[in-house]
Amino acid sequence: MLNTTWIKATAHTFDNGDIPLFVSGSSASSKAGWAAWNTDLTGPLRRVTVRKMLGEGAGSFQIAAKHYMVGGPHDGRPLATLIKDGDWITINAVKNGVESHLMVGRIDTVGMSVGVSGRGAIEQQVTLSGRDLTAAALDVPVYFNPYDPAHSNVAGVAMASILTTFSGRPSAVVPALLLDFLKAGGSFGQQHMVPAGVWAKETKTPWAQHIDVESYVQELRGFVHIPQVLQSPGANPVWQFARAYQNPTMNEMWLETRFQDVEAPRKGYLVFREKPFVNAADTTYSPWFDLKTHDVPYSRLTRLSLSKGRDRVNHVMVIGEMPSTMSQDAYFLFPPLVDLDSVGRYGLRRLEERTPYMALSDEGGADAFYTESLEWQALVLSWNVLNADYLSGVAGFGELAPEIRIGQKIALTGGPPTSYTPSGHTAYPEDLTFYVEGVQHSWAAGQVPQVDTQVLLSRGYAESRRVEAVVGAAQKYTNELSGASVNVGGIIEVWDDESDNLAEQMKDQGYT
Repeated sequence: MLNTTWIKATAHTFDNGDIPLFVSGSSASSKAGWAAWNTDLTGPLRRVTVRKMLGEGAGSFQIAAKHYMVGGPHDGRPLATLIKDGDWITINAVKNGVESHLMVGRIDTVGMSVGVSGRGAIEQQVTLSGRDLTAAALDVPVYFNPYDPAHSNVAGVAMASILTTFSGRPSAVVPALLLDFLKAGGSFGQQHMVPAGVWAKETKTPWAQHIDVESYVQELRGFVHIPQVLQSPGANPVWQFARAYQNPTMNEMWLETRFQDVEAPRKGYLVFREKPFVNAADTTYSPWFDLKTHDVPYSRLTRLSLSKGRDRVNHVMVIGEMPSTMSQDAYFLFPPLVDLDSVGRYGLRRLEERTPYMALSDEGGADAFYTESLEWQALVLSWNVLNADYLSGVAGFGELAPEIRIGQKIALTGGPPTSYTPSGHTAYPEDLTFYVEGVQHSWAAGQVPQVDTQVLLSRGYAESRRVEAVVGAAQKYTNELSGASVNVGGIIEVWDDESDNLAEQMKDQGYT
């Protein structure tokens, strides 16, 4: 039974218990070969697509199945009468006998369609569509009813009773916002429940009870007060509310399950970290070099489409939160860094980032604030200075690769293949590495089974030259106000005598 891939999708329903959308009975185990697996192990399942992208919030899935159950206690029953929206599903892959977890999610829609095949036969199909475990955080609103004394937020009393953390580093504030509101049911006292089989095997349990917010949450820079949450934020989703304090242009956040967790009990994990890219201050000690890396031979790929020249920047500015009276002083408080040669060739390509996390602590004051702003500017410059030179695109595997997850790296090995260009030469270096921005797995049953994994790649560059290229490109930038070069060996230094006193000038202007 080698060289086989099939999908095990199980619906976990509130009304009818677990409903496997595959069959693994004794009749299949007594047979051999792909035809037996394809016929006897798919049950009503026909097609599955699973997709997860950085920055999109929730991953998604779509499942197409026969309109009736095949095998098991529900054999012959209409599938649409057993599964409802709001039920959950787990999707695993079995590749060459090894089972891996792909996604756990909630069913949003149950669709039904009827068609006629080319031979005139009537074909009926059920489609299950939904999102991964992030769906709960996206659907539960943060809402206070000003006309209901039990659920209003007068003087922030209700908010204070819900939240455990009102200020601190983002790694403390954001997980607290996420879980506290979900445990409070968006402020109405009822948690989002998940049916048996998803987290626990036998009983339905609260969504938030099984989310780990410690294992993959890093200590993040900055400090923030969130007094504005004392006012009702309307009915924004909990996830959107938490992302407002994520500092999304500088930090990454998503919810994930591990591919080893093929059976309940399993956990969901909050991944929350500073963007793990090469920077000119840390050079070879940058977090990029600690990322999990998958070595992928070129021969394993069926498609590789790459391009570069996107998202060029030559003017970098990082701005912290400022009182409205000082908003016109942004260029003085946060002088931009500019590559003048690039501006002359490509025109002005501005990158302006805003963040509430400039202070090192609640007692940081002007000195700490200024130092923090320079550190952030150095990082943002390093992360974006090679944008136009990085390769990005899509790699197709022609097989299922469940081990590859977003936020990891891929290193292409065993190449480059000489057949990529007619001349026998290739522009791709032998040690290309990429960041995994998204993954999509597809599987379809039939006479000719189809299996595919596509990976959305970014930041492709020769690994051996990556640090040197970032440092060299950053050295071309100058401070727009003084024209002095940037010190990329550490924190960006203050550029001239006038700027040496900037922290004192900020204090004199009442900016603390």
